[in-house]
Amino acid sequence: PSLLAGCCRYAYYHGARHFLITTRASDTAKTREAFRDVLDDGEQAKGLTIEVMTVDTAKEDDVARLCRRAHQMDPPVRAVFH
Repeated sequence: PSLLAGCCRYAYYHGARHFLITTRASDTAKTREAFRDVLDDGEQAKGLTIEVMTVDTAKEDDVARLCRRAHQMDPPVRAVFH
């Protein structure tokens, strides 16, 4: 698994339940599928949300869209892995 996936799993197993994951790839379903084991974690996964957005940080519009989405999240964003 990638470093990001490892960080997300660590956060999940230590209580995090809401994730906004960004990828430059347009296939967000593939990114989401990388977390299938976490999503299928039964009772442990209750309340878990994983949202995947396509974002190219070299594009100002993409970053603005990401920031708008992050500001809308409830509960609010508490950590960023880059």
